[in-house]
Amino acid sequence: MEKLNEGHDAVVNVLSTRLGNLKVVRSYWAQNDVRGALDAMADLQDQGVIVDVLKTLCLRPSMWTLDVCLVVLPLVNGVATSKYESYVLCGLDVVKLVLKSFGAMIRTNLNAPQSIGVDFAAEERTTKCKACHRELAKLNDLVSSLSRGQTDKVAG
Repeated sequence: MEKLNEGHDAVVNVLSTRLGNLKVVRSYWAQNDVRGALDAMADLQDQGVIVDVLKTLCLRPSMWTLDVCLVVLPLVNGVATSKYESYVLCGLDVVKLVLKSFGAMIRTNLNAPQSIGVDFAAEERTTKCKACHRELAKLNDLVSSLSRGQTDKVAG
């Protein structure tokens, strides 16, 4: 019986913390404040919660915007270096979704000539696309390093 109870307290603590963190994120989500939920998730830095939310977002591609990408892509970097294969695969699913949904827009806005006149929406979109491109480039470097077995250089 003692063997069964050895790790029980640690597991209960981890699950209790995860539940509390998910409740925080869900409180924003229930108010249809996706950005608030994502910001709360990012602040919590709980990889389990991040993966849970990312899996949910991957099931709802219509919820994705450039703003969502800007919050999520930096978090994928941490998930992609996880020791848990399911977390890594979730991160790769996110990258695949972002590239499928926004790759063409990001590429187009990176190479777009400067417009004549003032177009705040275009300038904002270009800024967001450049930021997404930077995060995707970091992830590309990470994946390249992982494929060469150099995780210690990337994670540090």
